[in-house]
Amino acid sequence: MRFLGYLFLLLVGVAAVLFGTRYYLDRQAGAFVTQAVQPIYTSWNFEALKRRASDRLLQTPDFDLSGREMFRAFGRALGPLRSAAAPKGGTTYSWKSDAEIRGVHADFSVQAQFEHGKAQLKFVVVKEGGVWRIVGFRIDSPAALDAVSEAIGKQRSEVSFVPGNPEATAAVTASATKAMACLDSDSTGSCWDRASRHFKQDVSRQEFTSNLAAMRASSGLPQGRNLRSVGFMVDVPGYPRGDYARAVYETTFSRAKLEERLLFFKQDGEWVLSGYRWNERR
Repeated sequence: MRFLGYLFLLLVGVAAVLFGTRYYLDRQAGAFVTQAVQPIYTSWNFEALKRRASDRLLQTPDFDLSGREMFRAFGRALGPLRSAAAPKGGTTYSWKSDAEIRGVHADFSVQAQFEHGKAQLKFVVVKEGGVWRIVGFRIDSPAALDAVSEAIGKQRSEVSFVPGNPEATAAVTASATKAMACLDSDSTGSCWDRASRHFKQDVSRQEFTSNLAAMRASSGLPQGRNLRSVGFMVDVPGYPRGDYARAVYETTFSRAKLEERLLFFKQDGEWVLSGYRWNERR
């Protein structure tokens, strides 16, 4: 009987520790979400989201482009954030090998009132390097859904670059060659220095160089690069009005085969870098 009593006390102690740990994690994660809502959604600041995003989310293919499209569309449909309730949710544990997120993570939802309607903001957060980070997010708003779907669909359908005349194509090709040499160098910050003004407003120098360094660390050194196409477009949806050009490369790196896309903006009579994306080639 005495042994059973000791065992019972041990189990009670373990349960208390587990409960206390979960309570502590719930408070930590909830505070992180609370502090993230205003900076991200008051003016639909995608950069504020990226600063709080996990490495896993940042490395998701097309996260940057798709995320910006979504924020622009929801921002137009809902307007600025007016108020937000306290987050509801908590931490959970997943140790199965086939779990989408293994280890400790937390799910929270926030009821928010925007200028033009209500929305439920959903977050999935994980601890990364001892710091809570966003690994997933979602915006549920029936009032804005149709408008957002239409806006994103329209943006994507309208982004059609067409061939230009030989002189313009040669000018963009020359700019793309210089940009690629800069991106391949050890001084990638100088690429940002020479980029368009609106690109530098959207992406900080540190973020640009850090993302590029992470990509190159994963893909390795460029082994061969082929210019596949050069196209032109006026007033690209979601960007400042003006003349744009796009150069698309098929590139073989030492550890990956990628498609690289460089977007250029005609600023003060010169084609300057205004975007750089890469996707794995299949």
